[in-house]
Amino acid sequence: MTVLSDAEEWPGEVAKGTEMPFHVEQALQIAGGKMRVDGMYGSHIVHDRELITGQNPASDLELAKELDKSLQVE
Repeated sequence: MTVLSDAEEWPGEVAKGTEMPFHVEQALQIAGGKMRVDGMYGSHIVHDRELITGQNPASDLELAKELDKSLQVE
């Protein structure tokens, strides 16, 4: 799972004069989830038990490496 934080998503919406119909960070918060954000547009992953998440598309390589590492252990 890789998503943009609201802080990363909103500037693009403002610049384009559009609005996303669904914000993942808000949906996670409503569902009781916690999103850890580390800076803007950089790579940041969180590995919590079986779930590996990335903050945004810049995290894809680091996320893939973490997934590969976890599959090697099992």
